[in-house]
Amino acid sequence: MMLLVVLHKKIKPWLILFMWWCVRGCKHGVGVAAQDVNDDPDKKTVSSFIWLSDIHFDPYYGTPLAQQYGRSASCRNGKVAPVFGQVGCDSPLILIESLLQHANSTFSSQSQSQWPDFLVITGDFVRHGTEELEPDPVQQVEDILFNVSTTIKSMFPNVPIAVSIGNNDVTPDYYLDVEDPSGQLNMLANGFQPLFDSEDQANMMRQGGYYLVNATENLTILCLNTIIYATYHEPAVLVKDEDPLAQFAWLEQQLAAAENDNRRVYLMGHIPPTVGSYRHTQLWNDLSLERYYEILNAHESVVAGQFFAHIHTEEFRFHHNFVMFLTSSVTPIYGSNPSYRVVKYDSESGTILDYDTYYLDLANVDDNNDNDNDDPFSSVSWKQAPSFRQAFGVDDLSVNSLNQIVKELAASPDAKQWEALLSRQHIYAHGSELCGAQCRREWVCTLQSMTKTQYNTCLSSSSSSSSLGVSLVVVIAAFFALAWGIREVRRRWCLTRKEYEATPGSATMNHPAHEHETVDQHHHDNNNNNKKDNTTYTNIKPLSTPSPLPSPPEIT
Repeated sequence: MMLLVVLHKKIKPWLILFMWWCVRGCKHGVGVAAQDVNDDPDKKTVSSFIWLSDIHFDPYYGTPLAQQYGRSASCRNGKVAPVFGQVGCDSPLILIESLLQHANSTFSSQSQSQWPDFLVITGDFVRHGTEELEPDPVQQVEDILFNVSTTIKSMFPNVPIAVSIGNNDVTPDYYLDVEDPSGQLNMLANGFQPLFDSEDQANMMRQGGYYLVNATENLTILCLNTIIYATYHEPAVLVKDEDPLAQFAWLEQQLAAAENDNRRVYLMGHIPPTVGSYRHTQLWNDLSLERYYEILNAHESVVAGQFFAHIHTEEFRFHHNFVMFLTSSVTPIYGSNPSYRVVKYDSESGTILDYDTYYLDLANVDDNNDNDNDDPFSSVSWKQAPSFRQAFGVDDLSVNSLNQIVKELAASPDAKQWEALLSRQHIYAHGSELCGAQCRREWVCTLQSMTKTQYNTCLSSSSSSSSLGVSLVVVIAAFFALAWGIREVRRRWCLTRKEYEATPGSATMNHPAHEHETVDQHHHDNNNNNKKDNTTYTNIKPLSTPSPLPSPPEIT
């Protein structure tokens, strides 16, 4: 009876979850497109902006000085290096120009010729390995920043552009001395000069590596310096400053001002305040992570969006009551197709409505290193992926919708959202086939975890639940095997007794002791067999599949 009670308590939630999942699948099933954002009744308030990141321009692509990740790439051989780049290499200039031209044409070709409200660029303009740029790495980094900034501004001359600094925009990587930052910050301010709308923005960059952009009459973008919070930040300090470069005080001040002015705020930065998806490293130090979310919670009403990058993959997170979007890269060095996003938002409330991803499928670019081609751009075709809402089958991009996605991912290894998540991760360079059971458990925990501790706790809980499920199946199987065994023994005993009683000239009609011993012995053997089966199945562990692709270090 106790076993039945336990089984009832364990199975009933499974049945409820399964029924709910079926109903949910009918609502957002395969082939049912999400509502088009343009069908919104407040259509007049729908506007858009462009978002790109991790450009990593390498001016030495195709030469012996090019940056190269992995042995199979041919970044340093100009005779065989693909014109538009390849996996294992940082971006050649022509790739960046092609992306900007396509983004420009996406808007200029529209019937109303409506330009984006603004551009968001979440850091890392410069190639990897900047310390190798001899004889003067600092000057070379500044030149790369200036050249890329000038190219971007020339394509969008009258559009506000918000930029945040990346760990590869300083040299060495992650290096920013908070006690004497003037050298690096002056370099950054000079390099980003073409993108600033005022001298005040340049001065703010020189003081702390952060500044603000009043993008529209209702929206302010706060461009954060995330290098100083990174777990890999250099140089290391003996005593952690609770507010390096006074950025948190500035953040609180700007959020309070936005509340007073009834404005909405977007927060953007390079390194996201969460855990990564490669090695599940916590990307911000504990002190800064706690302080950041403490400030956001105090000003929840004005924070309309968070935009970060760094990990070169398209992902999302939700912590507390805040949604965070992570964008993939322009550079293909770690396996992602080059891409950018057009984000649709409500221009009055700042609410993110949806976004479209545009990408270049490098595997199918037919450039064959034809340096004599007068128009190399004609050989490439940028593709448009399904929007976020269409891919995941959700009505909006709220915390509730993202939480719903994660619940469905956790409920079934075959949920259609897995294909959407894993295909979009590296921008359709591959699908979900490289991610097995263990990989998927890790993903479910990654999407919800802010710290390494939270991730480990979630993963332990997930593994325990999985083991419990296997054990429960074993218990149920053993229960039915035991019931069948008892029934079979009783049937044979009854047949034997009838045959014995029907035998003429029997000395006695009953042998209770002998019969009971036989039944008890058979029952005991049957129980032993079931115990052996139970032990065998309990020790079976689910197979784990290696994580997809040889992963780059979390430090990108």
